[in-house]
Amino acid sequence: MRSLTVGLMIALVVLLSVPLLHSSTVRADDSADQGLPFFRQDILTYTRFNPAVGQYGDYEIVFHDLLSGGRYTLPIPPYQDFYGWSETGRFAFLSDVEGNTEVYIWEEGKLTNISQHPMNDWRPAISPDGRVAFASERDGNMEIYVWDGEGLTNVSQSPAYEDYPALSSDGRIAYVRGDDELVIRDIGAKQTILGQFPRFFAPAWSRDGELATLQTNEGYPYRVNLFRQGIPVILHDTGTYTRFAWSRDGRLAFTAGSDIYVWDGEATTPLIEHEAQDFSPAWSSDGRLAFVSMREGYSAIYVRELDGTIRRITAPNESVSAPVWKP
Repeated sequence: MRSLTVGLMIALVVLLSVPLLHSSTVRADDSADQGLPFFRQDILTYTRFNPAVGQYGDYEIVFHDLLSGGRYTLPIPPYQDFYGWSETGRFAFLSDVEGNTEVYIWEEGKLTNISQHPMNDWRPAISPDGRVAFASERDGNMEIYVWDGEGLTNVSQSPAYEDYPALSSDGRIAYVRGDDELVIRDIGAKQTILGQFPRFFAPAWSRDGELATLQTNEGYPYRVNLFRQGIPVILHDTGTYTRFAWSRDGRLAFTAGSDIYVWDGEATTPLIEHEAQDFSPAWSSDGRLAFVSMREGYSAIYVRELDGTIRRITAPNESVSAPVWKP
């Protein structure tokens, strides 16, 4: 059995062994605000490998407050680094702590398994209002489900393989069918398919409903596309897979080559340039950019401040990845 980790203090992580329930409450010893005294401040979330957990080490999700320096570690390990925050303070992630992969939410110190099925579930994506979409094998093939806070709905209803969902703030969903066909759907009462586009994948919605995707074409391994009125428009050739990050003011950050580029609504320009690999950008609510870099010989998370200065915020030689800022 995995060792379950609970951490909370200003500069100390406390390890406890606790049983997992489908819904459990996690609190700290120095409870000032439901046990989470710094969770109204400046929280950057990321995955860290902890060699001290279990027999061989394991990954853990860290909530890192950049103002106080405090770190809170979720009590169950993640599986994959597909996770995110809603505007309401709900955090969705994937874990295999119960033997199969399940989707969990963490909210105000409480963990809840929202998928609860013996078949595997994959790649949760959370909307600004707290709905969670994920892929599931529970019907015999991979299909897309949406949890609305009360129950699950199969929104794809197809015999095809479907994966990589992304929810918009206005009730649309995008996901990938088969190898690389992008499906855009209205998940209201009529479940209307708004468009199907071959050779697109990795969808990501902005706050105001813009949709960015990657496109695969012969001769161009990956291209960043933006859908404008249902028509894909090429923004940039990346040459590599990238995750997208939308800022509150509509800027799109992504990796191209070894650098991080930003589209500002008119032009695409490099923002983070270094001879080492930089990747996994994530915007804060006020416009700072977190990213992973190998510039010191190991994976570390850096933050580009509003004045353009860059600082490392993780410890030396930590193995970290996939930063996501809490809104």
